[in-house]
Amino acid sequence: MEDLISLVNLTTKQKIRQIEIVGRKTSATQGKLDKLFAGIANGRFLNDDSALEELYGPDPSETTRAAYQKLKLRLQKRLYNTVFFISPNEARYKKTQTAYYYCFKQLAAVKILIGKGARKAAIPLAEKTLRKAMKFEITQVAMELAADLRIHYAVNGGTEAQCRYYDKIVEDYSELRHAEQEAEKYYALLMVKATRKRSTDPVLYQEAKEYSEKLKKTFKQLNVKSFRFSQLYFMVRILQHEIQGDSRKTIEVCDEAIEYFGKNKRGAHNTIQFTFAFKKLQAFIQAKQYEAARQAATDCEQLLDKQKAYSDWLHVQYCRILLCFRTGEYKEAFDIYHQAKSNKEQFNRQYQVAQERWTLINAYLQFLISIGKITPPEPQKFQKFRIGRMLNELPIFSKDKFGYNIDLIALNVLFSLHRKRFNIIIDKMESWKTYIYRLQQKKRPKNRGLYFLHMLLCLPSANFHPVAVERHAADWLKKLRNAQMDTEMEIIPYETLWEFIHDLLSQ
Repeated sequence: MEDLISLVNLTTKQKIRQIEIVGRKTSATQGKLDKLFAGIANGRFLNDDSALEELYGPDPSETTRAAYQKLKLRLQKRLYNTVFFISPNEARYKKTQTAYYYCFKQLAAVKILIGKGARKAAIPLAEKTLRKAMKFEITQVAMELAADLRIHYAVNGGTEAQCRYYDKIVEDYSELRHAEQEAEKYYALLMVKATRKRSTDPVLYQEAKEYSEKLKKTFKQLNVKSFRFSQLYFMVRILQHEIQGDSRKTIEVCDEAIEYFGKNKRGAHNTIQFTFAFKKLQAFIQAKQYEAARQAATDCEQLLDKQKAYSDWLHVQYCRILLCFRTGEYKEAFDIYHQAKSNKEQFNRQYQVAQERWTLINAYLQFLISIGKITPPEPQKFQKFRIGRMLNELPIFSKDKFGYNIDLIALNVLFSLHRKRFNIIIDKMESWKTYIYRLQQKKRPKNRGLYFLHMLLCLPSANFHPVAVERHAADWLKKLRNAQMDTEMEIIPYETLWEFIHDLLSQ
């Protein structure tokens, strides 16, 4: 009862009334706040302009704009407060996820209770939460709670045995947390560089190899291996081989990780299994093992609940489309695209970069329809495609100086050739030359995109004559074929795009 008395004294009725959460209407302003929340939740408010007009009327004054900004800040504050009232026991969560949310929520409660002097309530909660954190290998929480309990029993009449017990937990979990932080650091440093270098980089590979060896040594030495550390350990090893472009070794490490987490039942929930299964799918595409890739895609889908993990499901469908583009099954790619877009509400919730990748997929499908490679069902026939409009819809890629920008240039060339508008290509040639020069300054080794751009420059220099173009581009085509393909960046292989260009020139 003492712990309940302590809690009741802390959370008086007056203080409970002061808790600000979403959904409690107390004033006219609160009504606007709830309307703003509802409008965002149901997708009606996609930007500030639409919300401002509905809440405060058309042609807002400076005063109403200021009121709207204050309303947004109030909603943000209340949403942060509401987060703590979200149940961690929803059916869609796996046991590991439920434990993660529960433990961090209770850790915050323990810290607040101790800070408010309610130790009689805090200590039982800390002990209970510590047991759960240790069971589910939530290192940070276990270390923090054990440290609090060590201090408590040292200064509040505990025994030496109790103090030493928690001290040993702090010692073990501090070592484990240090290993996790080391793995997090290595993974972050590699990822931030790897995402900017889309071709094999010997220096980055050596760095990744060094990190992998260090983590491998730590992995063998640790008496207790947390779920978090093990996941990052395998991810760093996979990154090492991805940077080198070694698909075979990437697949081997994925299999090793899947087997390891399969034995570790607490960590073997579908989310982590999917992570490595998806990496395996990408590696099979990279290795041009397309039948194995199809099976890997099916394996990924079996690990997912489409309604609960729609974003991950979309990633798999994107890879399926890449597979179709590589095997010439363009109608299947078209069908997958429309299936992926069928849930418009969830599809539009993707991050902007992800949506822009799908915009490029749509553009290529439009082109394939225009040249007769796809015959869509009558209700799904596309309207006339406007390349300029697409460029306006892709602000991130168009500002980028690498990667998908090459697709934008390629699409511009493909549609211009199909429409016999050679002047558009000629007019843009100088800007493309400048772009190529900037790429060359970055000294990207064996970059397929750079070679492909040089091939495109041969079009006007050979006066768009198919035989002359092939002759002028022959050396670049050879270099292109010998360079490593980047599966993630190359939507349709550049060799295939070049075949389309040759066919268009020959017509």
